[in-house]
Amino acid sequence: MKLRIILSVIPLLAVLGCGSDNGMFTLSSGTYKLSSTSAVAPDNCNVGAAYPDGTTIQITVAAGSATFAFGSDPSHNPVSSISGNTIGTGSKSFDFDNNTLPQGQRFDCVETITEANSGSLVANDQDQGALVYSSVAKSGTQCAPQYFTDYKTYPCSSTLSFMAKKQ
Repeated sequence: MKLRIILSVIPLLAVLGCGSDNGMFTLSSGTYKLSSTSAVAPDNCNVGAAYPDGTTIQITVAAGSATFAFGSDPSHNPVSSISGNTIGTGSKSFDFDNNTLPQGQRFDCVETITEANSGSLVANDQDQGALVYSSVAKSGTQCAPQYFTDYKTYPCSSTLSFMAKKQ
């Protein structure tokens, strides 16, 4: 009889010890390391090469949203809403003038780049996410595939899945 009581108490203690967060996770601001990165073939924009495992990104969380810094220019960062464990789709479009590249690589083309991010929280400060990156010509006389050596094709679109874990 005493064994039955002890065995029935063990699962209750385990639940109480783990807390009752109902499976809800949190995301906080900081530096996150990407792992399990995988670009969907054919990866025409080469995002797989741009964001290999071990790449770090900044995530800033405020007022129920998260800003994902995949690059160095803050005005290019997509902002996603957070609802429960879901990171909604946030996107940012911006123009990039290829005449601003370092000397010798410049050419006459302004491209419109769109970055979109979404995902889900799988643990505290861990995001299983996706980045969708695309680039199309906006203006210029040299918006042709041969000038875009960083892309496989132009215009291009790529999707990268990743795990982001806070460092």
